[in-house]
Amino acid sequence: MHRIGKGDLLIAPPNMSDSRFDKSVLLVTRNTNQGSLALCVNRPTSHSINSVLKEINIELSQDFNLYWGGPVGLNTVWMLHNSDWKMDSTHRVNADWSVTSNVGMFHHLADNDYPERFRIFFGQSSWGPGQLEGELLGDPPWSSQQSWLTLKNPDPVWLLETGTKEMWIESTQLCGDGAGRIGRDRRDDNWTTAQGRIKLLLDTREIAVEIEVQPAKGWRFGHHGTIA
Repeated sequence: MHRIGKGDLLIAPPNMSDSRFDKSVLLVTRNTNQGSLALCVNRPTSHSINSVLKEINIELSQDFNLYWGGPVGLNTVWMLHNSDWKMDSTHRVNADWSVTSNVGMFHHLADNDYPERFRIFFGQSSWGPGQLEGELLGDPPWSSQQSWLTLKNPDPVWLLETGTKEMWIESTQLCGDGAGRIGRDRRDDNWTTAQGRIKLLLDTREIAVEIEVQPAKGWRFGHHGTIA
């Protein structure tokens, strides 16, 4: 197991013990000796950005779904975006990704100043010092059989262009292949066969990725250096 790094993916195993993260894929945005943070990238909600921006009297010309980033701080809002776009408060994750949580980001979007790639979340996922490493290693009280799967340095275009219903299956297959940088040909017959096999093996039910989590009232913007 490689040491989990910023920008790597955590993928819920088929027998995930925490039902909140069932079939979830998380991108790690911070991992230090003070703890870890991540955003769940495949959990869209029925809430739109404009529906919550009413609280601060901003309306975007384009509306977008809000994603559930995790169960911590449901009244915080985060934008994951390409690192070429930034503000003074932006936290750089790696060369591909940065995170911003500042009301000014919505003024930029309202002025049609959009990042090339982005997704907006409420809430995030957090671990205390040593907790994520303990889960990955299966140290008691955690079990390695129910630990996160990991995928190093996923391609950013793949990450946002893959449908949320397919992402968990594809991520599970790719980490099983020991892939580093993700890259594959969708026409590859070997992939088609593997995809069908893993879907049958892991779960024959339809994957439900849309969850009904209510954003908390009273938005606030987070400081990415703080472990909640």
